[in-house]
Amino acid sequence: MNRWVTVGLAVVLGASASGALQAQAVPKVKVQVGTQPQVKGAPKAVAVPKAAEAPKAAQPDTLEAINAEFEKALKAIESTRLQRLDQLAQRQPPEQAAATQEFLLRTAIQSGLFVEAEPIAQRLLTQKGLSATNGWLAVFVDMMAKAKRGAYEDSLNTLVAMVHHNEEVKAANPEQRLNALIPETQRISLIDAYYQVLVQADQFATARKAMALLKEKTESTIIRQMVTSRLHQLDLVGKAAPPIVGTCIDGKAVDLANLKGDVVVVAFWATWSLPSAEEVEFFEEVYHKNKARGLKVIAVNVDAMQEGGVDVATVLPAVRRFTLAKNVDWPVLMNQAGEANYAAAYGVSEVPASVVIDRQGKVAHLDLHRANLEKKVLEELAR
Repeated sequence: MNRWVTVGLAVVLGASASGALQAQAVPKVKVQVGTQPQVKGAPKAVAVPKAAEAPKAAQPDTLEAINAEFEKALKAIESTRLQRLDQLAQRQPPEQAAATQEFLLRTAIQSGLFVEAEPIAQRLLTQKGLSATNGWLAVFVDMMAKAKRGAYEDSLNTLVAMVHHNEEVKAANPEQRLNALIPETQRISLIDAYYQVLVQADQFATARKAMALLKEKTESTIIRQMVTSRLHQLDLVGKAAPPIVGTCIDGKAVDLANLKGDVVVVAFWATWSLPSAEEVEFFEEVYHKNKARGLKVIAVNVDAMQEGGVDVATVLPAVRRFTLAKNVDWPVLMNQAGEANYAAAYGVSEVPASVVIDRQGKVAHLDLHRANLEKKVLEELAR
């Protein structure tokens, strides 16, 4: 029995669909160019009216629609690639197959195609001679697929089994433990991906259990700090939002307490972070569509909190240029040490990050992004 079966996954057996499309060869027809000879007595050609052309499908006419269309097409291409890589690995000798399988699993993780790769990962976990690296990657794909499908408790059980298995391996074969095979930076990314799936689905209890387990079991100081910060965020949910009082970059006073009765999005961002800058643009769009219904946005810029710390006066011109260029018309506060360290109060250690505060002034949602921000905001506005 393969050692990966001890991780306790429910494995679904069966042949995987190929998903590959093969172009059909079109027979060539030789065509004579020029005037065709007339055959004596042959009937004259009758002009055949052209068939009415089918109406063209309407093209997407918004930025969101165009992006959604191409993301869907890209997902289909990536899914086909996973299936073909799987077929290739099944034909290859073991050493080559292991390399192909690792590439397949890493591609699935990078592309976020966890559900699509789940059957492959589950089959690999029953495969004889599966490499330790591929075993860990396959378990992670399986865990993320369960979370993406809404089987949150099952995904947590897989995490628990993975942690326990790692402890067993550490005692018997230290060189095959998770820490030895998956670099720390990659482990941090994987943990964050799992956390994001859970909190964006409002699965705060499951996220709390997962982060607490990792805090207890990890050997990495950096990962322990990271999950401790996440636990701090989770502890805020359902409680009164930490105070935000200060002066925004245009000199106006800001006090979160005065916005009780409105739904407030607190967006943490930085000019040097492209993803967070893109989130600001999206928040601007959502804000203008819903501000009449009571939506407010407070932006907290963390440029001064770069590693080593930077004086606010140094970064302020760049922040002002950015807000003017993007036509930002909500309050922008500068995160600073002391009482103005809003990021620390909200457990934010990376950007972009966001917090949704309900009409009662309590933290309702964490780290919402394009996929579900507007949906959750509309739910809160409707309450």
